[in-house]
Amino acid sequence: MEFELINYSPSTERVIIPLQQNLERMGITLNIRTIDPTQYLNRLRDRDFDMISQGFAANADSRFRSPAAMAQRLYRFNL
Repeated sequence: MEFELINYSPSTERVIIPLQQNLERMGITLNIRTIDPTQYLNRLRDRDFDMISQGFAANADSRFRSPAAMAQRLYRFNL
């Protein structure tokens, strides 16, 4: 089995590489592709990915309190 993880920040590779190594032990190949933020956002909106690297941070803005709220905000133009 083989799949691709898209990422827009080279600094997050330090988190992704241990995942890649663990998957490799199970016989799964994880290809990491770092792309520019614009391409990342376009692929996210088009749902053109196998796996993505995305984090959530504490934010006082109530629109971003949950992943579901973030997804609704991100895809509001697609409804």
